[in-house]
Amino acid sequence: MFAFMPRAARRARSRAAQAQPPSLPGPRKRPVQGRSRQLVETLLRAAAQLLAERGYDGLTTRHVAQRAGVSVGSLYQYFPNKEAIVAALRDRYHDWYDECVRAEIERGRGLPLREGMRQAVERIVAMNALDPALHEQLAGPVPDHGREAMQQFIAEMRTFLVERAQQLGLPDPELTCFIAVRALEAVIHGTSLEAPERLRDPRFVDEVTELFVRYVERS
Repeated sequence: MFAFMPRAARRARSRAAQAQPPSLPGPRKRPVQGRSRQLVETLLRAAAQLLAERGYDGLTTRHVAQRAGVSVGSLYQYFPNKEAIVAALRDRYHDWYDECVRAEIERGRGLPLREGMRQAVERIVAMNALDPALHEQLAGPVPDHGREAMQQFIAEMRTFLVERAQQLGLPDPELTCFIAVRALEAVIHGTSLEAPERLRDPRFVDEVTELFVRYVERS
């Protein structure tokens, strides 16, 4: 799991000013010894907290070092700048998120459409609700369909719909899959950014599940 992700959700101070660079450099060196790995974890935990509180523009290496209780020099041993820190955070976040998506794919195999989708929606919404401010900073403005776990999810959904196209009354299951998956992601991701308090409302999961199932079930 994304071990250092804070539990308390904090809203970012200024969304408009939070432009992020197109490419982010990696760490300066990899921690090998246990003490070095612990230092890096402490730095990343501090950076995640600050990123959620202040946004990308408000993040500095000096503030990260202060929050972590170490010198700036110690930070620079592993991260040359704040871009490298954010890159490491984003990699961790995506790895954690993808692992959860893969787990939901496995759990949902063989379940009826409504039951499987509600289970998946409930889990994805819970993941986004852990810390919406941090999710906003690390997930990006739009969902990333190029990642392996998302491609696997789309492939599983496509197979499900193709196999049941006649039963569900779908003239073009490929198109249905394309629209349904992107509608699902857009609603959850957009809510995470615009109204994260709704993610904790049980009715939100019900409505999103209904949106998906009613679109797909047409017979």
